Amino acid sequence: MLAALTQTLRQPRLLLLLYGLTLLLALPPTLGLFGAINTEFDRSLAPLTLLDGFDYTVFSDFINHHSGAIWPLLRTGWYVALVYLLTTIWTTGGVLSSFMTDYRAASFWQSATYYFGRNARLFGVTLLFALPLLVGSLLVGSLLVIATEDTLTERGIAFICLGVLVIFLLLLALLFCVANYAKVILFRTDDAVAFRAFGVAGRFVLANLLATFGPYLLILAVGGALLALYFLIEAALPTRNWLMIGLLTLVQQAVVLGRITLKIWALRVAFDQVKR
Repeated sequence: MLAALTQTLRQPRLLLLLYGLTLLLALPPTLGLFGAINTEFDRSLAPLTLLDGFDYTVFSDFINHHSGAIWPLLRTGWYVALVYLLTTIWTTGGVLSSFMTDYRAASFWQSATYYFGRNARLFGVTLLFALPLLVGSLLVGSLLVIATEDTLTERGIAFICLGVLVIFLLLLALLFCVANYAKVILFRTDDAVAFRAFGVAGRFVLANLLATFGPYLLILAVGGALLALYFLIEAALPTRNWLMIGLLTLVQQAVVLGRITLKIWALRVAFDQVKR
């Protein structure tokens, strides 16, 4: 794993490219939302004091008074999220190509375009498994609550719901881990059938569960720790002036870059495991 992380960090141009694409897609709705809020409050910084101790009442009052200016921008954010998803699928082939030959702009975009259709179909296959998993978890959780609501306290029911949630998240993480290995198999075998690659990847992951799913869970844990650290820093930095806002923005962007690095690291681990 450490070797995969080292190799990931040795490709700063790749990481900066992916970060740049993320920033490019995030800037228009962010700047639009920022401009709308500034206009609604006549460019006053007074509303920023409401962010300290923020609760739902603040959000509700804000939306009630300024929904006409904000909701169109929030809807635009959904479209941007869709474009970001397509961009992520598109760049996957280029990232895997960079693992083979180091980052070169021409080969990156060529491979990204060549493998886009296959990775898009693989995303569809992953979604095909994820949706029944979600529905099944909700159904099982509901049935367990109904079956035990007369015999258990609210705390007991909460523990049941928590247990179902943990199992769902673990299975979902396993599904995404299999999808990572399927991306690598599609690339290495030049296979065009996403469902077959997903099946091969599933058998490979289950046969080597500790070596495949173990590192994936560890990377997820690092990501969770990074996010928790961000929330701690955010709580410690009062957003009352532009200096604090700028500092918090730098922390946010560092977290975004860290998330991208973790994602590439997980894909690199899968790439190295399949190579063996």
